[in-house]
Amino acid sequence: MRRILVLMFSVALLVAAVPVVASAHRVAGDLDLGFVKAPVAGDGTTAGSPLDFLVTFADPDPSVDGVGMTIDGTIAITLDAAFDLTGNDGGFLGGGPPNGQAPPPVIVLQGWPQSPRFDFPYTTDVDAATNTITLTFIDDWAVDSPGPGPKAVHLALVDSTNPVVAGRYSIELAITPDPGGPTLEGHGHINIIPNVRPSVNVVSLFSGPPGPPPVFFNPLYQEVTLGDPGRQVGMYLWERGGGPATGVDLEMINAKRGKLVREGRTVGQVWIDAPEGATDQTLVVSTTPPPFEGPAFVTGQPTWVLVTQFTPDPVVPGDYTVTFGMNGGNTQTMHYDVSE
Repeated sequence: MRRILVLMFSVALLVAAVPVVASAHRVAGDLDLGFVKAPVAGDGTTAGSPLDFLVTFADPDPSVDGVGMTIDGTIAITLDAAFDLTGNDGGFLGGGPPNGQAPPPVIVLQGWPQSPRFDFPYTTDVDAATNTITLTFIDDWAVDSPGPGPKAVHLALVDSTNPVVAGRYSIELAITPDPGGPTLEGHGHINIIPNVRPSVNVVSLFSGPPGPPPVFFNPLYQEVTLGDPGRQVGMYLWERGGGPATGVDLEMINAKRGKLVREGRTVGQVWIDAPEGATDQTLVVSTTPPPFEGPAFVTGQPTWVLVTQFTPDPVVPGDYTVTFGMNGGNTQTMHYDVSE
């Protein structure tokens, strides 16, 4: 296996659910599907690379409920025949039953990075003959226990591969929350790209408690008291081709615009959307930790880590957003609900 697996079990299973690079939307059905590269890999939706992406099926806003599951409920994902499933993919740690003692090859998430239930309350079956992955729940997972409940599945089938030719490929999702009850269905297409594109990828590992173990803090949707800073937000950055975007730094132009720079070149953009009258908000790079190159959790892929912290205008409450974008790549947006 060409990927290097991180030895820290408590973090090795902490994959994320954030929109990165390649995505598509539903074609038909009850579920609104999206498809996004996992933030812990630079190449999760690249042709011929290990299969490492998310299928999302609910609004990531934590105020919106996910899909509650009961014992013997199922989630089934059927991939286009062009995906090469091995049928014996052991997931992150290369084997072991998904019984709460080892992370399975598919992780159910709640709409933000590092948000699985730590006991992994389901079994996983990978059927290479039909290209179907089926999760069967062995415990109830309500929509408030804790968090909004299941909203995405991270396919971390690192012994399997994406189609070798770039293009749009079909994926079907069927969720039966309660055995004998109705089945929710969705059908969409994922964009498999020919080469690795630049990407910025939010992870929850630098935002403080709760966690580890999961569920970790949600850096994508933060509630902030007027006058206080938001939590730190850590990001993995990859350059075109998949190498770490080493040396990328943040330069703010004014209170609403900034840029990502590397060796004198602009490689990305930053936008801050603020309520009317807000002029004194700030976005800074953390010094604890400062930017550094290191292995991404789970995959071990070398990446550049940039940790930032946003502080809203000290006298203007309301809704703020901070968006990072890589030139030629993706964007990531953080939401801040600021109240008195």
